[in-house]
Amino acid sequence: MKKNHLAISFIFALLAITILIANSYAQSPDRELGYYNGQEFTFSADLGIPQRVPAKVQRTVFLVVYPIGFQGLGLDAPQCNPCDHLGDGDSFDDYHDHVLDAVPGVPGFTALSRVNAVLPNYSFLSGGNNPQRDAVISQVYASYLPATSVAAVNDLLNATAPDGTPLAVRNDLGIYIRLSVNGPGRIE
Repeated sequence: MKKNHLAISFIFALLAITILIANSYAQSPDRELGYYNGQEFTFSADLGIPQRVPAKVQRTVFLVVYPIGFQGLGLDAPQCNPCDHLGDGDSFDDYHDHVLDAVPGVPGFTALSRVNAVLPNYSFLSGGNNPQRDAVISQVYASYLPATSVAAVNDLLNATAPDGTPLAVRNDLGIYIRLSVNGPGRIE
């Protein structure tokens, strides 16, 4: 078990480093979409801030990654369809929604946010190879999407797969961003 935990930690650390490097080169969109309590907002994200922020002044942005083959599972396209934030080409984590835990006007709102990814608990994330299990994970995970609030993200993270394992995994990417929430609505 400890070996799997180390493998997952290593994969996520590598992903976080890749994101930091790629974002220093990649152009990010001026505005993106995110959910807060079921409502869609536009926001901008600035990575040009110190990457160590005191816990009392930070919020959380979740990247809720869609399952592989989401199109065949009856899901509409996610907000990022795709958004290659890593600059590594098309990969399954490029298909995701953003869920904000606060917006301006909410008590405790701060523009500084820590980025966490929520991913289907696929066997390959921990060095395994079980396509049948992963197909079941995709199907059950899809039933929780879109997750449009922190409560919905928590439901997803607390759900279990038919085999009793967690349905989703949360990965703290170790990245901080400054959010500018532009307001409710779709990007025109």
